[in-house]
Amino acid sequence: MIVRALLAAVVLVLLWAGAVAASPPLSTVEPEQELVLLEAVVVAGWRVETWGPPAEGWFGEAVLRLVGSDGGVAFETRDAWVSVVEQEVEPGWRSDLVAVAPGDDLNGDGGPNLLLEAYSGGAHCCFTYTLLALDEAGVMVLTELFTSHAGASVVDLAGDGRRQLVTADMRYAYEFCSFAESPAPTVVFALEPDAVVVANLDFAEVYQREVVWALERVLLMDEGARPESHACALAQLALSLLYGGREAAAEAALVQLDRSGDTAGFRGSLWAIAEESPWFQR
Repeated sequence: MIVRALLAAVVLVLLWAGAVAASPPLSTVEPEQELVLLEAVVVAGWRVETWGPPAEGWFGEAVLRLVGSDGGVAFETRDAWVSVVEQEVEPGWRSDLVAVAPGDDLNGDGGPNLLLEAYSGGAHCCFTYTLLALDEAGVMVLTELFTSHAGASVVDLAGDGRRQLVTADMRYAYEFCSFAESPAPTVVFALEPDAVVVANLDFAEVYQREVVWALERVLLMDEGARPESHACALAQLALSLLYGGREAAAEAALVQLDRSGDTAGFRGSLWAIAEESPWFQR
């Protein structure tokens, strides 16, 4: 894989020779760590370079940068494994997923974009997504989203050609149970021409699917299940309703299904986290 990418990068550099200034030297964070050019592709007049460790199968720092026709670096990011998001769609899986390629117009302003994913390399953490706008004049960072343990996907939830970024609110991880059982309500970001905004309440159907799954999980849980397992299953149900704009239904679910003996306290703990989250809407 790396050999193929290196060959592609060599061909690209040869094609640019004479017309484009050479890239500036790439410094490394660790002097003993050699970084090599893994991949380079031209997008909207910018050369998008990915640099990383030469050893295949070894996880380490990757550097992604955008180089102009004059050889100047307009954007560079590192300190994680960074890649340009390319998303293929598997037929019959999720109808709202959309294919994404470098340079696609993702925010509807008519110009090319790059969506970058940076992964820190932890056991299940952490992800950061950066949306860039490209034009001949320069590169602009439109938004940077730290999504913690959750990855993100580009979707078209309304089927109208507009794009959203779907992830999950991981603020509840480890609060009531193990990570694997922790509730993680969906969060929808609308990719607009002038902003990236939380848009949960515009897509209630997303939460309805979650509610069906979460309710089934709670109802089928054995009476002998650990209290924390039941609490987190119920929390997922309540939060799916809450983030989808159905607060009264979320409270009713807790009253009817909570086994903790302190429904008011459980409700207060969940709502306190939600109300501190910038990704929760009322």
